Amino acid sequence: MTAPPTPPLFVLLDCFSASPTTPFDAPSGWAVRPGGAPANVAAAAATLGEPAALLAAVGDDADGAGLSATLAAAGVDVRGVQVVGGATTRRVFVRPAAGVGGGEGVFAGLNPAGAGGYADERLVLPPAPAPPSAGGAPPPPPSAAAAPAATVLAGVAWMATGTLGLAAPATGAAVRAAAARVRAAGGRVLVDVNWRPLFWRAAGAPADARATVAAFVAAAADAVKVAADEAEWLLGIPAAEAAADPARVLAALRAGGAGGGGRRRPRPPRAPRVGDRRRGGGGVRVGGGGGRRRAGRGRVGRRHDGRGRRLCRRLFGGAPPRRGRGGGGDPLDDPAAIDAAVRFAVTAAALVTEGVGAMAAQPGRAAVEARMAAAAAAAAGAAAGGGGGGNGA
Repeated sequence: MTAPPTPPLFVLLDCFSASPTTPFDAPSGWAVRPGGAPANVAAAAATLGEPAALLAAVGDDADGAGLSATLAAAGVDVRGVQVVGGATTRRVFVRPAAGVGGGEGVFAGLNPAGAGGYADERLVLPPAPAPPSAGGAPPPPPSAAAAPAATVLAGVAWMATGTLGLAAPATGAAVRAAAARVRAAGGRVLVDVNWRPLFWRAAGAPADARATVAAFVAAAADAVKVAADEAEWLLGIPAAEAAADPARVLAALRAGGAGGGGRRRPRPPRAPRVGDRRRGGGGVRVGGGGGRRRAGRGRVGRRHDGRGRRLCRRLFGGAPPRRGRGGGGDPLDDPAAIDAAVRFAVTAAALVTEGVGAMAAQPGRAAVEARMAAAAAAAAGAAAGGGGGGNGA
């Protein structure tokens, strides 16, 4: 198993409605589920039996306590979850697109924040523990706040994070510092673009969200998960072209800006990879240093859920750190390993869509393997009968 992946944030509650007109304050009509993209990644990893930890912030309210308890019950190390006094745990209201009927979810609104604001806007990353002094004296013990963060970040192989926290100055600084600390220690960082305009409307959010996200990806990412429509927003590449040509998306990300413009980032020892989850079951394409590959056409529903987060965890979680700690080759340079990982991830993502809520619906390893075996058997039967083959997802 790898060292603990550490998604630094977000953790919140997703509130789902089957109707595009349900009022936010309606006493019924909303299914409340734990969520937040990196929290979903952590829960997915733990469900698969891998070590996972979360560095996040919740309010000192019932929602915050419930989120922490749910993650702990899933096997996630929650020592890095900070409880912010006087702050509100965020709820996000997700409706189906009007007129679509169960289609892709729309982030329609938020619960009101109290005087202390939303807790996820106030994440703090304490300074790294000081090294021993020149005279050999040990450093002073870390403060109570610094100890959990230092423990959670120690020995991280992969850190998974979204970009929503960049909309808040304090949390954005914590995310950038955590990514820099992980990479300095030889770990890798996976960035999920996860573009949600709703989060960037708050007072104090950077005026240019696209430039902020692009700069973070350029500075911090060893791997990027980006949907086709996000590539259009971030890089100026039409969604259909981004879905068909992830190598072009990767080149634009490496160049650091839309259409390949912007400042060019210094190259780390390992080149970034890009995963594009095509919406609506079109499969997954992965671009890397050796070109591009395509695998799996998961039959996934068109709605907001955790399939992308589950894909991220399975696709990148088995790789060694950026500097090759532990010896051996890098699975991300092995086409067969990528193909197997993507097939597993797409199958798991398809299973997620059969439930409600990204975290609660995540299947275990046995369920994914059983579905893959059933799909393989069905494909073999179809091929034997002259009906053509399948791809196991």
